[in-house]
Amino acid sequence: LKPVEGRSIEATMPAKVGQAMMTMNILVPTPCRPGSFPFTLSVFANGEPAGTISSRLFKHYEWLFVGPFPGKQAALDTEYPPESHVNLFDTYTGALGHVTWEPLPASARIDDGRLALGPTLPEGSVGFLYTVIESSTRRTSAVLFASNTPALLYVNGDLIARSAGDNSISPQRFNVNLK
Repeated sequence: LKPVEGRSIEATMPAKVGQAMMTMNILVPTPCRPGSFPFTLSVFANGEPAGTISSRLFKHYEWLFVGPFPGKQAALDTEYPPESHVNLFDTYTGALGHVTWEPLPASARIDDGRLALGPTLPEGSVGFLYTVIESSTRRTSAVLFASNTPALLYVNGDLIARSAGDNSISPQRFNVNLK
């Protein structure tokens, strides 16, 4: 196995064995965007290529969070550092010191797919969520968006929806283009 970073793993077996099995545990670093990661396993016998196995690892859908940042008047119209470009390894100066992208805690997820950021995001502060939804083809898909606090929804860098935070959580339906 030779990941992009160039590391490789070599295993040997006795010459008289007709078959072998090897278990590999591959960890995707955190934070890391969800999605698929293709890899190729090259097999050699006596130093000669004997074949390849191509596959994909899949890291499940996961929300990443960064914040809190100090809230400002008209925060939705203020550009915060994570909005200029998304780099999941960046460190920012937030309301409580240095903040980095981290997996959203399980306590912020509700079983029906909603997110409750109250304990993660103190009142009057600003935070950012990020995820990747992978599509095998370009397509239009419906998305439901609702927030009882001011919020923006971006898809592929385009502003899709804006919530004024009027304590109404009636979902709005939007069509988005997945790449």
